[in-house]
Amino acid sequence: MSSSAFEAWGARGLLLAAVALNTGCEIAPSEYVFGFNVTGQRFELYSEEIGVHPSQDALLDPNNPFKDYGVGSETKWEILADGGNVATFYAWATLLASQPTGEHQFYTGIALRGIYLTEEAPEEDLETIRTMAIAAFQSVLDNFPESVTFEASGKRSFRLATFAFNQIIELGGQVQGDWVLVQLPNGGTEAVRSASIDPPRAQEGGS
Repeated sequence: MSSSAFEAWGARGLLLAAVALNTGCEIAPSEYVFGFNVTGQRFELYSEEIGVHPSQDALLDPNNPFKDYGVGSETKWEILADGGNVATFYAWATLLASQPTGEHQFYTGIALRGIYLTEEAPEEDLETIRTMAIAAFQSVLDNFPESVTFEASGKRSFRLATFAFNQIIELGGQVQGDWVLVQLPNGGTEAVRSASIDPPRAQEGGS
């Protein structure tokens, strides 16, 4: 299994995150003190639905250090950047349960992906975690199809559907629903609903 992991260098979006996906690097976590240590945790599976909207299990999981305290709007980005995959999962899953958004769902999926790739959970749970990560990205498409995230300045946004679509494929999943990838004039691709495009331009995502 690959030891690569998604990294985010403290920016609020996919500009640097997309680079990290391509490089396959992992940054060493820093020590954080938010009244408790959130680094160096191992992931203990509480349920197969945790971290996938509309599950509220993140607010019930006794392993979640944020369930009773919540996560601040700036703190979540600091944890994403340097807190490690497990702490990132608990922070963003907590936010997702209390404030359902596509951004919260996407980064919860990224954390699950990281836990799976770096094997930060018991071996017998890894395949389940891979499936959960796929479900998290599918949830972005199903529940938050027009959601965006922003780069650090807050001036430039990135649509999350295409990133979620590609993550499902990279994890060996099959995109559900009528989503397809279309070629853009600049040579890139974008995930859209098939009903909204000219069918000859579409490429089925699960192939």
